[in-house]
Amino acid sequence: MRADEYLAALETLPIAGLAALPGGFVVVAPHPDDESLGCGCLIAQALKLRREVRVIVVSDGCASHPNSRLYPHDRLRAVREEETLRAVAELGLAEKHVHFLRLPDSGVPKEGEEAEAAARRIA
Repeated sequence: MRADEYLAALETLPIAGLAALPGGFVVVAPHPDDESLGCGCLIAQALKLRREVRVIVVSDGCASHPNSRLYPHDRLRAVREEETLRAVAELGLAEKHVHFLRLPDSGVPKEGEEAEAAARRIA
């Protein structure tokens, strides 16, 4: 499909406000900060509408600073998680609704039993 065909097809999609969607929301973020950068407005609006929101951060986000002496793996993971919790708190989401799977950044399983186990944890 060419870009112009894709854009024309988008115009035929129904448009509804967030309030028209039933239930709560689960934001599955590949890395720490993706939840707030990619879905921050969705999270804030859903909470404003008194919808339940859960955030699942899949990877530990530690591939961003490989071999860093200042931020070795465990320290970087702690920093990234704390930043995530502070960011979602600004959006109004309680810490208890954020879950970190801590799968290795750049090593999240894509198939097989490990991938199935990750999917079960998300569910």
